[in-house]
Amino acid sequence: MPVAGGVPCVDSTFFIPVLERNYCMAKKFSTYEQQLHTLECDKQLVIPNHDYAIKKLEELSYYSLIGGYKSPFKHSPSNKYIHVVTFDELVVFYYFDEELRTLFLKYILHVERHIKSMFSYHFCEKYGNQQTMYLDINNYNHTKKNHNDLVRLTHSLQKAISLPNKHTYIEH
Repeated sequence: MPVAGGVPCVDSTFFIPVLERNYCMAKKFSTYEQQLHTLECDKQLVIPNHDYAIKKLEELSYYSLIGGYKSPFKHSPSNKYIHVVTFDELVVFYYFDEELRTLFLKYILHVERHIKSMFSYHFCEKYGNQQTMYLDINNYNHTKKNHNDLVRLTHSLQKAISLPNKHTYIEH
């Protein structure tokens, strides 16, 4: 059955609405069991526990797990998994990557906050603490090359401050 008023694509494939268009997916729907069969038989991935594998596919999705983490474990010419690579190893790799991304994000946010604080401090030190000084493109490294970017930035800032807001920290 079509989703959101769309029409199904040829050969019972499904579609995903993308920017007001129907985008036909190249692959047909496969059950979890069929996905595991393809991984085991066609791709030679070792799957010691099918119940666990199905649970992980339900939780993470085939694409997130297999599509995202197959490259380091595949033999490129044959497009099959390197011998003795297991489904469980892909899951462990997925969770390791997730933890690593979370850790990096935490520290990237610290760096971002520090840079914003430094920018605000030095900008106000040089141009004063009147908020309108952020709207003057001459208070930035104004060149022909970045003129359009500065105009967009200052218009964006002007739009943000012109909207009513009950949060003083956002208004500021």
